[in-house]
Amino acid sequence: MYYRVTTYAVDPARRDEAFALADAKREELKSIAGLQWIQVCDTDDVGGVMIVARYDSAETAESASEQVTRILGEMGQFMTSAPEVKAGPVSWEL
Repeated sequence: MYYRVTTYAVDPARRDEAFALADAKREELKSIAGLQWIQVCDTDDVGGVMIVARYDSAETAESASEQVTRILGEMGQFMTSAPEVKAGPVSWEL
């Protein structure tokens, strides 16, 4: 398994719009080969969001990167900070 964690801030006044767009993209996101699931979490920062995505492998994550970047680009209208991405394979689990 391979995880990609993306953090950024969303304009709090446009949060509902951002999630409505994400909802509209559900089927497109579900069609990404190798993407197992996505969860979005709020962070302690004002408007802070953390997206956690699990992929089958680093290769499938890399193959999906263009499509994911395009979708995130559409979300850009709601962002108040640039996205920061961290990624890597599972090294330990409980």
